[in-house]
Amino acid sequence: MRKTNTLTLLERTILLAIVVGVIALAATLVSLLHLISNADEQATPTPTPIEKANYEVHEWGVLAGCEESDSWLVTSRPEKIMLVKQPVIYIYSKNVSDFNLKVKFLKGYAEMSYPEAENRETSLEWNNVKVMKNTLGGAIYKSSEQRVPLGEIADELSTTDANILSYKGVNSKFLYYEGAIPFENKVKVKIDRETKEVIIKNNFNFPVQHVTVAVSFKSNAPPYTKKYYYAYIYKLDSGAETILKLKEQKPKLEELAMKLGLYKNEAKAFANIWEQNFFKFEYSAKARVSYALPQSEIEKLIELEFQPKPKKILRVLFVLADISEEESKTKIVKSCTNNNECAWKSTNCCPENAGASWQCINIKLSKIECPSTPVCLQVINPKPEKKCICLNGICTEQ
Repeated sequence: MRKTNTLTLLERTILLAIVVGVIALAATLVSLLHLISNADEQATPTPTPIEKANYEVHEWGVLAGCEESDSWLVTSRPEKIMLVKQPVIYIYSKNVSDFNLKVKFLKGYAEMSYPEAENRETSLEWNNVKVMKNTLGGAIYKSSEQRVPLGEIADELSTTDANILSYKGVNSKFLYYEGAIPFENKVKVKIDRETKEVIIKNNFNFPVQHVTVAVSFKSNAPPYTKKYYYAYIYKLDSGAETILKLKEQKPKLEELAMKLGLYKNEAKAFANIWEQNFFKFEYSAKARVSYALPQSEIEKLIELEFQPKPKKILRVLFVLADISEEESKTKIVKSCTNNNECAWKSTNCCPENAGASWQCINIKLSKIECPSTPVCLQVINPKPEKKCICLNGICTEQ
């Protein structure tokens, strides 16, 4: 009997040890699984609210420069047309959150920004920009110091319906930057001031939109102010050229911007700031051409890298260039004394198979000096079949 009781006690001891071991093993497995779970959570952070939001970006600006220079500015302020600066960026978000933005100059370099970003010469960085709920439109600046460096146009830039942004204590409805980039204007313009016609040719390998030529003429009557004429075409394909008549009615810049996708208040601000420089310039320039670049070409100049990525990015960039009119030594004389002095002459230096512009003139007294590279249309325009004779002392077609 004592032997049986001893064996029973041993069995109980062994069984108890087994149970304790199983419990310990289970506890170890639970701890291990908890560690693995925590590691997975750290490797995959919870998305920030803006990643779940529908937010979009709108940017507009002007690439301003001169045909003879390869130094151009991408800008939103027209104070100095020969300096190159850059556009404004607006954010439209339904959720309050934040984002990072890196502006990369693929050509040229960055100069300044507002609110001031981290400047790395070929790039600018705004990190942790807070997107705030939009309140009332209009200016949100508290003092003139916050307007630097945009001055009086800051109020105009703030009249949009975009969200207010907060960066390092500065509240603004936009982000702004400037930079210099190399650029060559390949939309060439030749102006005939006598006939008030312009020849426009697109030498880019891509189409351009909203091409406008603005030309100033001196008034011969008091108060001797300038008078402006305009030529406009909606689209000019790569390699295409056209002849347009200059007219007094100018395009509406606000409407052009809206056709490119800008919201009404954005387009209005753009037009209010740039109208004078596009269409009624008062300084040394006598003629200017403007046109909008395709967004794909803007991306080749300057990239915008957002984190997280927006649902939509709209970029509108106009080119504004002074037109260099060569000093013309051409002199057209139509007065005559006999028929031998009169003949048909191509006065635009182009041949019959490339858009010659024929006039009946005095070929002995007239002087036509052709430019080194005349702009000629690729159309056939043969010499007129009518006679060119001297009639009442004037070379006349008959």
